[in-house]
Amino acid sequence: MDIETAALTVVFRGGARALDGLDLRLGRGTTGLLGPNGAGKSTLMRILTGVLRPTSGRVTVGGHDMASVGGRRAAQSATGYLPRSSTRPPS
Repeated sequence: MDIETAALTVVFRGGARALDGLDLRLGRGTTGLLGPNGAGKSTLMRILTGVLRPTSGRVTVGGHDMASVGGRRAAQSATGYLPRSSTRPPS
């Protein structure tokens, strides 16, 4: 599935920037997101899955514009996302 971002920026309350002008183009295949804590990996995944809306920029997933409700729904129906839980299971 093709994924494309253009000038993608996310600014949280207090002015912290998780993404700042990210231009990205991914074609078919497997891609890994690697980086230190706070690099914006989870923020990017939340945007690509329609959970979070960016402050500015453009995102398309599978040709669907994530800025529209219809585009988000179409992209969500074609993708899966299972984030790692931040809590540990009981011992």
